[in-house]
Amino acid sequence: MLKPVDLDMVSEEQRQRAEQYLEHFEFEEQEFVHRAGDPADRAYLIDEGEVRVELATDELDAERVLEIVPAGVLFGEASLLGSVEHTLNAIASTHVRGRSLSRQAMDRMKSDDPELAAAVYQALGKSAIAK
Repeated sequence: MLKPVDLDMVSEEQRQRAEQYLEHFEFEEQEFVHRAGDPADRAYLIDEGEVRVELATDELDAERVLEIVPAGVLFGEASLLGSVEHTLNAIASTHVRGRSLSRQAMDRMKSDDPELAAAVYQALGKSAIAK
């Protein structure tokens, strides 16, 4: 089971500073957040709804769904930690709203606010290890 984002190592003041780098997103039920093979360029934090993460397979009897990602959980952080291509599909199970952090925004953060970028990378790494 995926765990909620642990941002204990990011202070409230740092969270507020990070907001300027986040982009809001919204997906309708059954809409692809990303497909296997798409460029991996951002991490997603779900504020409302659920996303199903599943294998990309055409096998009829295959168990596709690997995880249901609920609100409060970050997914796709490997995109910011070096992954270049998604290996799984992510599909909105319900109407989904949230915020994403793109690789481009992380690059800006590293340049504008290196202390914040270091704290975010530390939190992303901790989140990835916990999974």
